[in-house]
Amino acid sequence: MKMRVYGFGWNPEFAPKAVLPAAVFERITEVPGREFGSHLAAVTKLGDWWGGLLLKIRDARKFTRLRKEDGVLVLSAHELENDERLAETNFFVAHESNGHGLYCHHYLSASLLGDFGYYCSSRFAEMVKARKEKRLEEDPKLPTAHRNAFRGRLVLEQILKPGSFDNYVRELRQINTLEANLVTFKLTNRHFAPLAMQAKRKKIILGFDPNAHMGQIASAIVECRHDGLIDKAKVVGKDQSGREQTYRTNNDAALFGEYEYDDVVANLSVRFDDMEGSIRRSDLIARLLETANDPKVKRLLGI
Repeated sequence: MKMRVYGFGWNPEFAPKAVLPAAVFERITEVPGREFGSHLAAVTKLGDWWGGLLLKIRDARKFTRLRKEDGVLVLSAHELENDERLAETNFFVAHESNGHGLYCHHYLSASLLGDFGYYCSSRFAEMVKARKEKRLEEDPKLPTAHRNAFRGRLVLEQILKPGSFDNYVRELRQINTLEANLVTFKLTNRHFAPLAMQAKRKKIILGFDPNAHMGQIASAIVECRHDGLIDKAKVVGKDQSGREQTYRTNNDAALFGEYEYDDVVANLSVRFDDMEGSIRRSDLIARLLETANDPKVKRLLGI
């Protein structure tokens, strides 16, 4: 079984102005080892990076095992001890500047967009609420503009290879917006011509009617990118389950790594009375940091 590394970032359009997305990892340091639903997480500072782990705890008390007895395959059920629980482990690193980073995942563990995104956004919401309440205690007459600066939420977006980006866009049930840099374009309105000549980059943001033909929109986005008309595209929409998703692509180096699950687990040791130390000593965290510090990867993460 493979453990794969994915890149992630936080969509700044949805985040509150008063709290930076990377602050979510400060919140996790306040609740290390504390269960949140079926999840448990911990982080520690490693230079300019946060290193962390996310556990997905399963509520099943029994599991099945397949083994060969006298040349015959036998499937049998086994029950955990009272103080034992099944858990899957994910490791990640995130840069202190913007919170973007790498997440190591296998198909049975906590997913990036679902589990990791949900856990972080929930912890972030707790922190934003607490900071807003503190400001209001300090200044009960806080101006509306300052109160509104706390409005927002943490939205995870996955950084993808160009080919993966195309597939994800085509699978979206609804496409809300496209944001992209224009590589080549011609302005027909004379009033914009002087601005276009001086602009360092030219970006478009298109919004689409929910009743529009999504297949045609997805195909047009992919064709524009393949024809070299746009780059650094970002699409916001809803997947088949109705969950909001944000995908973006960059034509720089691929971000993904791949490890053998058995090799990683063989050296896995996490003590909950020393979670920070366990993260610091983790071989997988060291691998992720090595990858994340590659100059091409850092550019892809916006660092």
